[in-house]
Amino acid sequence: MLKDSIIQYVKENTAKISLEELDTVLTAEAIAGYFQVKRNTVSYYLNQEIGKTFFKINTRPVRFLDKKVFEKNFFTVSKDVYASVNDLLDENKRKNGIQKEEKQEINFVEEQDVFQNLIGSNGSLKNPIEQMKTSIFYPNTSLPVFLHGPTGSGKSFMARKIYEFAVQEGILKPDAPFIIMNCAQYVNNIELLSSNLFGYVKGDNM
Repeated sequence: MLKDSIIQYVKENTAKISLEELDTVLTAEAIAGYFQVKRNTVSYYLNQEIGKTFFKINTRPVRFLDKKVFEKNFFTVSKDVYASVNDLLDENKRKNGIQKEEKQEINFVEEQDVFQNLIGSNGSLKNPIEQMKTSIFYPNTSLPVFLHGPTGSGKSFMARKIYEFAVQEGILKPDAPFIIMNCAQYVNNIELLSSNLFGYVKGDNM
């Protein structure tokens, strides 16, 4: 069957590429030429496998890669569609940055000066860090964490570290979004802010 042959072809050729060749390989047009069939037929079969067997890079033309083979040879991917080759490679750089930190701490303590601004001069660093880690591991849903402090004290930095730690420990999926909201935009529309944070039921005006 043509579809099975295409899947096998992409798998075999993903195993042969280097990261420097991502701009030049595994397009629908090239695969159609290899099998001597119409490009739109190949494109149809390829896109059926996105999120299952393949992921793609949305360049012009689009590149298709076997996910398991790519991850075995290079690094884990968290998305089914990447905007560009650089988008894919940048993800690897970000992950390498995270992996350099000690797993058991991610390294919270390394940024002690930043966190001390959040905690205060009389607070203990370890206790709040342990409290945040405990909230992440709370069964089923985790617990909300509320960070407060003056501008520039490191609240956003700490929020990002909590997110990275949760991903690293498997509490969140690798593709879980890190969403930033500017609450000042909702100062006159508390209902909209509430619905964005907690969801809403259609027709419910409460």
